[in-house]
Amino acid sequence: MSVFRAYDIRGVYPEEINEDLMRKIGSAVGRFIFENNFGDHVVLGRDFRYSSKSLSEAVKEGVISTGIDVVDCGVCSLGLALYTGWAGEKDFGEKGLTLYVTASHLPPEHNGLKLYTWEGIGLSEENIMRIHDIVKSGYFGETTITGAKKRADFLHSYTEFMKNHFHVKPLRVAVDCGGGATITTAPIVFRSLGMNVVEIFCKPDPEFKSRPSDPLPENIDKLRETVIEEKADFGVAFDGDGDRATIVDDKGNVLTPNKTGIILGQEILKEKPGKVIVNVECSLLVEKFLGPLSTGVKRIPVGHSYLTQECKDPDVRIGIEASGHFILPSYFYFDDALLVPLKMAEIISKGKKLSELSEGIKEYLNQRFEFKCDDDIKFAVIKRLKDRFLKEFKDRKIDTIDGIRIDFDDSWVLIRVSNTSPKMRLTIEAKNRTDFEKLRRFFSSAIESEIKNVQKIAGF
Repeated sequence: MSVFRAYDIRGVYPEEINEDLMRKIGSAVGRFIFENNFGDHVVLGRDFRYSSKSLSEAVKEGVISTGIDVVDCGVCSLGLALYTGWAGEKDFGEKGLTLYVTASHLPPEHNGLKLYTWEGIGLSEENIMRIHDIVKSGYFGETTITGAKKRADFLHSYTEFMKNHFHVKPLRVAVDCGGGATITTAPIVFRSLGMNVVEIFCKPDPEFKSRPSDPLPENIDKLRETVIEEKADFGVAFDGDGDRATIVDDKGNVLTPNKTGIILGQEILKEKPGKVIVNVECSLLVEKFLGPLSTGVKRIPVGHSYLTQECKDPDVRIGIEASGHFILPSYFYFDDALLVPLKMAEIISKGKKLSELSEGIKEYLNQRFEFKCDDDIKFAVIKRLKDRFLKEFKDRKIDTIDGIRIDFDDSWVLIRVSNTSPKMRLTIEAKNRTDFEKLRRFFSSAIESEIKNVQKIAGF
């Protein structure tokens, strides 16, 4: 069952993910809860994809068949579902898990399931694989009790929480929900704080026809144009479920996640110094700008579950992923993307334009490249590359917590497998074009060659 990934469950509907499998996953989650003392209920939410409703119902059926109650949030942003599990923990029973049916930023034919503790901490790879093993075994426990079905609507509580924690001026903000789940929260919350909202793609779009669900720079031209035309103070684009946000400044420039994280981090660390958590793909600029303000910058593997687990440390002030996930643990431990524009609005409200803050951060050349590589061989490919480069670059600083990262004098490369798709990824950062191109040619050739070698060995 290749749909079980390191930090969630994903596949193409209905070939890989379907109602029958989701029903079994729900039953396996119920048994997992009993065996590991994860409480007595599940909070369940879903995005707008056409397949999400039936898949959500299937998960629900599986869970209640094991005697575990299900608190259904219906269609909502991931942030609202996680907030419901966190804020409603005492209302629903002892602790519990939060499940969310989505494939996040992937195309509409995909779907899946994200799994969290009641605090919004992503389940570890070990626990997700335990659920996989239960599904594979086909044994979901024995009980004569059927769990209860409940409904929950925490939108008002969620909105009040944001109003109580963020203090902003009546800024003008362009909001691009991309037809995704943040339609249910973002415009409402922004307006409740007194902001003037210009809506873009804020009607349900289950097939993401208005724009792809991934808020990459090339997908958000409409937002950039709107910010300039409407003279907005800034803009924000969300992905399909609302755990990633891309920020656009008042001049229509897209901020990279690294730059966004630095601007947020500078403000947060001035308020209270502490640790910074970043994944292995993040820029050297994070250490340059946030290192002196923090008590330490720690690098971790790529994946929202790793980020949420690390950010539970009470000394952590911000967590940053190069893909656009952020955690601001002074509010809560989960990666609700709505916090990003709200904190940015709070920063801008102090006087400086976002473009002025952004222009003070000069970025290096940084780009990620992708190589098609079948799921069945990609881990063999990365192992062979690790073995080779550990010898070839033994005098360099090498990090193997997630793939292999090699640090050079003014540059670095990271080679890793994608945990969500059949791909190898190469990320390069360098201070000048000459070094960048040299690294790109060398490591691209090495990856392509190794993929071909393993394909031959595997009989592809």
